[in-house]
Amino acid sequence: MANRIIIIILILILAFSIMPLHNNIKRTNVERNGVDSSNWAGYVVATGFGSPKPEVTGVSGSWIVQNVNTSCSCTYSAQWVGIGGFFNGDSSLIQAGTTSQYDCGASFSAWYEILPAAETPINMTVYPGNIINVHIFLAKSPDLWYIYLNDTSENERFFKEVYYNSSMLSAEWIEERPEINGQLSCLSDFGTAYYGGYYTGLSMSDYATVNGQTAPISSFQYENITMVSNSGIIAEPGNIINNGSFKVYYTGDGCYCCFF
Repeated sequence: MANRIIIIILILILAFSIMPLHNNIKRTNVERNGVDSSNWAGYVVATGFGSPKPEVTGVSGSWIVQNVNTSCSCTYSAQWVGIGGFFNGDSSLIQAGTTSQYDCGASFSAWYEILPAAETPINMTVYPGNIINVHIFLAKSPDLWYIYLNDTSENERFFKEVYYNSSMLSAEWIEERPEINGQLSCLSDFGTAYYGGYYTGLSMSDYATVNGQTAPISSFQYENITMVSNSGIIAEPGNIINNGSFKVYYTGDGCYCCFF
């Protein structure tokens, strides 16, 4: 009888560990005065977090491309900036960034994405330690946007002009574990990620344009976002320094994160 009870308990634990996940950002009241998310970690800016106004028309950010440690399974971690997609019911998101992944070896890539479309690869050489600079802004109202992504270490530049109906409700600077084949991926062990001009040496990094004012993150209403799984916190942003720079710390426990 005891053995049968143990087997039943193990089956229940396994069933809960593989329950499907939701990819949306979920706002919660947490003690650290921020937001918990299943897939994002970083910072978000808006006109307010109760009744935000569609006044976010630009975002810029820079970061150091992170390396990833070896893993018992395929792992992924994306660094990006974008506009939209944060608030419940907001299905718009325009973003550009880089991905560091481990799949029988580490690999690195650049991309842009405009929801609901899948990401579009950017033909660019990306190595860990490279400094990336991204600018996304509304070039002409109501829906002409410019996307710039520059790898300043390799002196490679990308530009894209797109027409897109953005919510313009938020700007984000994010570390993400992306969705792969409809499921959240395992987050790569990236150690510490570095965002902003304090670390990259680039001016006007981690700025937003809100209601015509272009300024660092700390000049606006902002919240931090902590990435969590069933096992607890797996990535957490540090405090903002120098008005807009910050670190994101990997706090997961390796292969266990594959159970979400």
